[in-house]
Amino acid sequence: MSVGFRPTEEDLRVIEANRREDEKTSDVIRRALRLLDREAWEERARADMHRLGNEDLSAETDAWEYDTDGNVRISGTNLTVPARSQDRP
Repeated sequence: MSVGFRPTEEDLRVIEANRREDEKTSDVIRRALRLLDREAWEERARADMHRLGNEDLSAETDAWEYDTDGNVRISGTNLTVPARSQDRP
């Protein structure tokens, strides 16, 4: 797919001001798209945070727990994730 783009002088100024060494114009635009996607994700996360702000998780059972060897056991299953050597007691 190809997308046509006719940058304004202001667009060109922003592109040049934010171009990294050895970066093409398309690379700058791709980075900007990733930032735009991140911004949209953050907006959704903030909306969820406000929507769930009064949620009380203390009444819910834990989804996991540590066993005596430091492994993580997934509650309600037979699944255990072994502890990393640096996490062992």
